[in-house]
This record gives sequence, structure tokens and C-alpha cells, in this order.
Amino acid sequence: MIRKSKNIGLLLVFALVINSCIQQIDIAEFPDQQKLVIEANFTDELKVQEVRLFFTGSVAGGEQPPLSGAIVQIEDDNGLVIPFVESSPGMYSSSFEVRGEQGRSYKLSFETTGGERFSTDFQKMPKKIAVQSIQSQSVELAPEQESGLALSSGLLFTVNAEGLSDEDVFTRMQWRDALRTVVPYPSKFTGNVRIPEIEERPSPMDTCYLTDISTEVLLSNSVGNPDAVINGFGLNAIRFSQLLYADRYLIEVKINSISRDAYDYYEGLQNLTDGAGTLFDIQQGEVFGNVRSESTNGEFTLGFFEVASVTVSTEIFDLPQLRSENNEQDGFDVLCPSTAFYQWSDGPLMDFFEGVDVGGDFFEVNQRAPYRVYDYDSLPPPWGTAFLRFAQCTDCIFFGSRSRPIYWPE
Repeated sequence: MIRKSKNIGLLLVFALVINSCIQQIDIAEFPDQQKLVIEANFTDELKVQEVRLFFTGSVAGGEQPPLSGAIVQIEDDNGLVIPFVESSPGMYSSSFEVRGEQGRSYKLSFETTGGERFSTDFQKMPKKIAVQSIQSQSVELAPEQESGLALSSGLLFTVNAEGLSDEDVFTRMQWRDALRTVVPYPSKFTGNVRIPEIEERPSPMDTCYLTDISTEVLLSNSVGNPDAVINGFGLNAIRFSQLLYADRYLIEVKINSISRDAYDYYEGLQNLTDGAGTLFDIQQGEVFGNVRSESTNGEFTLGFFEVASVTVSTEIFDLPQLRSENNEQDGFDVLCPSTAFYQWSDGPLMDFFEGVDVGGDFFEVNQRAPYRVYDYDSLPPPWGTAFLRFAQCTDCIFFGSRSRPIYWPE
């Protein structure tokens, strides 16, 4: 079964939690009250773990004031206490790098400056899930909302995974990706209609990356599958029109193996918000959570203390091959034919852009404007020879950033 929900941070507005059991809440009774929110994910990754405490505004939105000055800790089932310190307003970080262990249990607790105490029951960290493959498949994609476009071809990237035991697996997935574009005629020199000076660049403008990250919560489980397998879970779909110029596509999937209670909590939020229409409609219904108040006034909180083991897997796809298999054109073949260039040695570069050699012909001047120098030879004197091509064929910055993502392998 596959589920997709909206962003957790927004969904938390509707998770009204008093005890670890199910609680039905009519939010219409509390339209303007601030609610305490807990965002806490404790994993088996060796890192500084974080807990965020803040207040909502009204249900209609507004500021999210942090809860500062709290005493925060996570305790394991052997009595080891991991203290947290406030690293920024409302954000609490473990005092050292730490990781959880699969099969062990952990409890979150904190106390506010006013003496209010909140805690969870012990939460067991599930076993990891093993990623078998990340694949692509051709799909027909619906037009973007209000675009008026017809169906268009694209690629759906999916993951296949399985649990390491016969127990049902419950997962929350995230992904981040990157499109790499390498221009066919990378510019080694400056020189264009706005800045006509020809100077050698420190490095060619050859390779750029366009990155994205999932903003939705992706839920999947293996219920009903005796082999605890998740097959063909859809991660991200991209139109071929967005893949015209890139030569490689990388997608990294992060799979959090979570408890059934955590899964039900996220799915409950999804059902609650999807049924109401928008995130800011008045919501009514049942929500699930595991953070309870120990105070006598029974203040309720929002959020879920998630304990998860994490699996990360990356795949890089050869886009020219995928375009060929799907009879899609390479964008640079159309944009940058080998014959479409200028060779200029008849004067300063600005003379080229002003069309001095063609008497300032309006059509020719406009045609030359988007061209840029990509190569240069100092001969013949005194001007040398400048080689110019259409800007997008020479400078990758049109397709992303020159900064390589940290998750792209060297």
C-alpha cells in the first residue's frame, strides 16, 4: 500500500495529542489557542540528534514561537540518558554525536521553565529495510494544474525494498535528486554583448547541477505481503521536457523504518487533511500521537517522537540512453548544431555585436546578441580570433549551479 501526505511541519497543526492512546478532538473548539508542537526523530545514524519544540499560531497560520529554556533528554531502555542543549531558539541538540540501536527502545522527556513535564513511552527502534533497486519506467503524466497542456511523456522513478525479517515493515521515505548538465561547447573565455572584453576564465563553464528535494511525506508498508516486500514504490516523476539537456539523473532515497504507531499517526494526518480540502480548513477527527503531558492541567501537545532505523540508497541514470529508448530528442542536438557558430577576427568584439561588417543590419544584430565567446585564439593579430556560439551551448549556468551537491559522487 502506498500513501502520500503533505509536509509534516504543516500537518502537525492537526495532531492533537494528550495520551499515547487515540484521542478525538474537535479543533473548532480551539480556533485561536497556541498548541505546543514536538518534532523529534531519533535514528541509528551517528550524528547530533535534534528535537524541536515550538508553539503553533492559530489554526489559520501565523508565527511559530519557539519553546526555549526546556530541559530535554532521551533515555534508552538500559537507563542511559542522552542530554540535549538548546542550540538555537526552540531547537535542542544532543550534547554529542549518538546513534540508536535496532531493537533497543528510547523515551523522550522534557520539562519547561514553568515546571510542565512531557514524555513518551519507550519506543522500539525497528530493523532496517534493505533496498533492492531503484528503477525508472516510462509514464504518461497529467498536465500541470491550470497549464492547459495535454498529457506528456516522462519517467517515474521507483524503489523496491524488503524487510530483513518476516515482520511487516512500515516506512517513511524522503528523496533528494540532481540533474547534471554538461554543455557541448563550454566557455573558456569571457565575452558577450554586455561585457565584450575577452579574458580567460579560471575554469570552463562546463558542468552544472539542478537539485530538488521531496517536500511531501511518502509512506509505504508491506501489510498483506508475506515476504515483507515493498515493490515499485513511486518516488518522483519527471517530464521528458525537463530532461532535454541533462546527461545524468541522480536520486537518493532515505527510508526510515518506523513503528506501526508512527505510520498510523502520519497516515491519520494525511486522511484528516485530505478529507478537509486544505490545510487551513477547520479539521475534526481522530489523530494519533505518543507525546503526553504529565501536568495536572492536562495540556495537550502536537507531534510524534519517531524512533527509526535509516537506509540510504542512491542510483544514477544515463539520460541519453533513456531518451533514446523512449524516442525523445536530445535538446543540445537541436539547440547547438555543429554548424551554428561565428568566427570573428575583423575587429573588437563589440564590432561583431553591432554588426559593423553587415552595415548594422537589424536582423543580424538581433541574431548575434545571444551568442557568447567560448574559445579564442590570439592569432591573427591585432584582434585574434573569437569563436562564438549560442549562450546556452556554452554556459551551464542556464541549467543549474556549478556547485556539485554533497551527495553526488566524485
